[in-house]
Amino acid sequence: VRGYSNHDQGDDMAVLKLYTPLGNSLGYFGYKTYHDSWEGGAYWNLIGYPLARGGGVIPTRQSGIVVLDDDSDGAGVELEITADVSGGNSGGPLWAWWGNSPRIIGTLSGEEYNWDESNNVAAGGPALSKLIKWARNNW
Repeated sequence: VRGYSNHDQGDDMAVLKLYTPLGNSLGYFGYKTYHDSWEGGAYWNLIGYPLARGGGVIPTRQSGIVVLDDDSDGAGVELEITADVSGGNSGGPLWAWWGNSPRIIGTLSGEEYNWDESNNVAAGGPALSKLIKWARNNW
């Protein structure tokens, strides 16, 4: 396992090395470093195992998710998103298609409550790209 110690919500992520690498037989996601010019577009998808649907044992996918705002946080970026999530979605990839390739821009990390808004949050930005690049180079 590799991640960010003493993490904030913007860098609440980790990579894990599996005994049997699933990417060799199933394929794997590419990644992109988040750019704030993508805000407002309903491009994004989220995969997870939410407790609220299927008791956490059936995978779900949401599409048409919008990134509303991004805030620097720790080594990463908090991506405030419109996804409807519950326990079990945490750690799920936030992704979109670039051509024929799915690319991750974040992982679901929690929620944010302010006096004027309440949003779910994915952790992303340079911290995610750096972590994935490290894993691919070292594992």
